[in-house]
Amino acid sequence: MGMIALDVSVGEAVQIGKNADAGVVVKVKHKSGTRVRLAFETNLSPIRILGDGLVPASFTYGITGEPRRVLQDVRQISAA
Repeated sequence: MGMIALDVSVGEAVQIGKNADAGVVVKVKHKSGTRVRLAFETNLSPIRILGDGLVPASFTYGITGEPRRVLQDVRQISAA
């Protein structure tokens, strides 16, 4: 598994995983300029904003399957 980029419109949602205990549904509620309001339906926690836009190493895996740090800004990937 790796990073995936999706174009999602206001009112649409993305489901990750099977249910609220092992996944999340993220709905785009509102967009204004460069900001977007997301709603998360899940039992997983914590949910936190990563101000630097960098994906934590525990979420990334290289070709060897070992965790690695992604140094590219996630916001740049999403804008492409």
